[in-house]
Amino acid sequence: MICLVLRPRYTNTISCLTRSTRADHRNASAQQRKKKERMLSAIIFSLIVFSTASQVFSAEIQKLDRIRIGYSSISSSRIALWVTSDMGFFKKQGLAAEVIVTPGIQGTQALIAGELQFYLGGVDSAALAASRGSDLVALATAEPIEYKLIVQPGIKTVKDLKGKKAVVDRVGGTSYYVSLQILEKVGLKPGDIDLVQVGGGGNQRVAAFKSGVVSAVVTATDRFEQLKIPYHVLADAMEMDIKVMGNSYLTTRSFRDQNKDVVLRTYEGPGARETLGQGSKKSRTGSQNL
Repeated sequence: MICLVLRPRYTNTISCLTRSTRADHRNASAQQRKKKERMLSAIIFSLIVFSTASQVFSAEIQKLDRIRIGYSSISSSRIALWVTSDMGFFKKQGLAAEVIVTPGIQGTQALIAGELQFYLGGVDSAALAASRGSDLVALATAEPIEYKLIVQPGIKTVKDLKGKKAVVDRVGGTSYYVSLQILEKVGLKPGDIDLVQVGGGGNQRVAAFKSGVVSAVVTATDRFEQLKIPYHVLADAMEMDIKVMGNSYLTTRSFRDQNKDVVLRTYEGPGARETLGQGSKKSRTGSQNL
């Protein structure tokens, strides 16, 4: 009789424990499901936000007209272009501009091939290409380059330069003709000094000067200051009233005719150069620091 009485109680106790365990398990499962649902919701929300932000950013980029502007070498005459790019003046004109160094003839070739839309370089290269049938055209001209007759520190007079070597750009280049004019103005005749041609831009001519292979070069002094190369100035083209044209902004006639609005907006970007005080050396130095 005692066993019969205890078994139901024992059975009921086990049954209660089982029901309680199952309830706890169900509660735990429900909590895990809710946790997973919350995590999934958070992930979905994040994806929606990211996707929306990406679409907005992409839309902003698509609104800008992409252009590539090349320039022949790194020198102070490029300040207006650098500041225009770095301070966002191109972007204000609705342009996503990529500004890249493309030396000499490579720049005009890239322009003709359509790899560049604009090029800031010597107009002589453009004239040479145009004479061979290309459709290059100059849109505007930058400020004149401050050409000087720069010699090794040991050379103090023009007389000391006789019999020495001077490095020039290729025959027909702007700096070549400026070099001939300066040498003539200081009283040196053909044969008084040997002219050594080094193409590829001003940096290559300065490198030849630094190596000591040549005694003189006609170029601007900014590269010498930048590289801390000792030098002495014998003559200044501007002080001698030698007319010097600055680098020109070049493009192709086909691009100009098909994209007049882009051309005008590109020109308006460097139009902010008035804020740079281009005619002032002090302002030019300040612009470089930007």
